[in-house]
Amino acid sequence: MHTNLARPYLYFSTPVYSVVLDAGRSRAYSGSMDGTARIWDIRAGECIHILEGHTSLVGLVAISPSYLVSAAADSTIRIWDPTTGDLLHVLSAHTGAITTFQHDDLKLVSGGDGILILWDVQEGTLIDELLAGVSGVWQVAFEGRWCVAASNRSDATMIDVWDFGEGSNPSWPRDKVKEQAESYDESIEEG
Repeated sequence: MHTNLARPYLYFSTPVYSVVLDAGRSRAYSGSMDGTARIWDIRAGECIHILEGHTSLVGLVAISPSYLVSAAADSTIRIWDPTTGDLLHVLSAHTGAITTFQHDDLKLVSGGDGILILWDVQEGTLIDELLAGVSGVWQVAFEGRWCVAASNRSDATMIDVWDFGEGSNPSWPRDKVKEQAESYDESIEEG
């Protein structure tokens, strides 16, 4: 089977490190070495927004129904409106490059420089430092009430597990994450 290239995109003078597709909006999003994230119209084949603010390479981008998130080697995470490109929040508690994150419409978990942080995506605030004092955080993933992360301690890689549904952390400003986790669990049991 032969598939035709639908449309080539514009030339980049610096490497692109991350790309994500949002077929529902007919958009693609990219992060590049020049410190920008970009929003692309995949039907027209053109860049429609250049998102500026990071001061070094944007190595990670991800999309949820309500938010576009970019993370960079400048130690910041930026939350954008995925349609307009408007900057909504700048998250800055990391001290080094961010190597991993995952988000949904309520929370974001980010790691990289020896810490793993839980953020409130809607408010743009730090909820909790989930893990600290490790030499690196390589990957994070969550689904429903469960969150896992791969981190390095001494000479060993560990898999850490959190349950967001059991006994919410008292430092959380509200229980939205717990409610979302319990709702997810109920939908799995029904389906």
